[in-house]
Amino acid sequence: MSTTYLLKKIIVYDLFGKFKRSFKHKEDTEAKSMFYTEIFNYDKNNLICYDSYNEKIAFLLISKLDGSVTREIAIPFKEKKVARASRRDEASGMTYSVSPGPYRTIIPYNDNWLLAELSSDTIFKLLPDYSLQPFMVRTPSVQSMSPEVFLLLRVFSERYYFMETIKNEFSFETNDGFPRTFMVYDRQEKDIFNYTVYNGDYTIKKEEYMNARPISHDIESWQPIEPFRLVEANKKGELKGKLKEIAEKLAEDDNPVIMLLKHKK
Repeated sequence: MSTTYLLKKIIVYDLFGKFKRSFKHKEDTEAKSMFYTEIFNYDKNNLICYDSYNEKIAFLLISKLDGSVTREIAIPFKEKKVARASRRDEASGMTYSVSPGPYRTIIPYNDNWLLAELSSDTIFKLLPDYSLQPFMVRTPSVQSMSPEVFLLLRVFSERYYFMETIKNEFSFETNDGFPRTFMVYDRQEKDIFNYTVYNGDYTIKKEEYMNARPISHDIESWQPIEPFRLVEANKKGELKGKLKEIAEKLAEDDNPVIMLLKHKK
């Protein structure tokens, strides 16, 4: 399955790459809906989607067969907030916008899903009966802040919750902004810390930020590694273990290496 944002269309292929069908994203001009910015496999019959431009109900379950909405999931909030900075060019009449990049709103967690709407102070757990259970509450309220400081969820394990805050401001003059703070909540210590995580397949201290994107309940997250970086690091003697074995077989123009993050059994 692939999704074409500009056409607002989801295209379905079989495992051998043969085209099966396609269907369009939900149209909702009243809520200013545009397209699904996140899509995950929910169950045998449905996908779970997020439409960041929808000002009313952004979380949806849609049919895998024809894209029709099978359930709307309403997250309560006062006013829609979006991580984005905009500036209007008076000379051309054009409006330019920048964002801090992708962030997670749908997070597979155990056998359930976490739903993180930036406009809400509460992160909810979506249960199998479609009810919402509060999972985490932030203070102060994002509705009281200007500019907003958004709380983003990144990688979750049984003990550690990796998170990030982004201040919603950007300077078009210096082309810089959206300052970030990386932090982790330790459930055992019941405290929040700044963190540094190192990739164990490097001989040097190679930092890894826990900001990759999720895949499923079995694979927590993934991120690509450019082959030329691995080839260069291997020449410098900076790799070891499995990553070194992979790098020794790579050419600089090969396809990216995909690193999967899985929960320990």
